[in-house]
Amino acid sequence: MKVVPVVALFCLALAGCSQSQDDHAHAEAERTREQMRQTGEQLRQDIRPALKHAEADTARASKDLDRGLETTRDKVRKALDAPTAGDQNR
Repeated sequence: MKVVPVVALFCLALAGCSQSQDDHAHAEAERTREQMRQTGEQLRQDIRPALKHAEADTARASKDLDRGLETTRDKVRKALDAPTAGDQNR
């Protein structure tokens, strides 16, 4: 009957190891979550200047396009208003 206490002690030891592994896994998961949070925050900080630069470039490009469009409209208006060679001969 000495086997029963030995088996009981072995089971308790295994349960303790299992709990220790669960605690370790939980702690590792918490560290990973914290690292991910810090990485996300760093990315947010790093991307802000790039986003502002992209917004400024977009605004500049939009103004350039608007100017080009207006120039083209003026040219078309002038061309439509100008007398053609056929109109001058009449």
